[in-house]
Amino acid sequence: YLTWLAEVILEKVTELAWQQCVHKYGYPRTRDKEVVTEPEFVVIGYGKVGGLELSYSSDLDLVFLH
Repeated sequence: YLTWLAEVILEKVTELAWQQCVHKYGYPRTRDKEVVTEPEFVVIGYGKVGGLELSYSSDLDLVFLH
């Protein structure tokens, strides 16, 4: 259950970070000048997060790719 909780929290934090960036800098644009309305990056969890084995003493091994 801890892994699922971490996933929900990461999803919400990602959403909040996107909203703050858009509020401060506006929506980014592609090379074709089209507005990007959703985040275009992914969060990858390694180790126990990726294996759904998270425990209270586990760390979060995360990689953010854009």
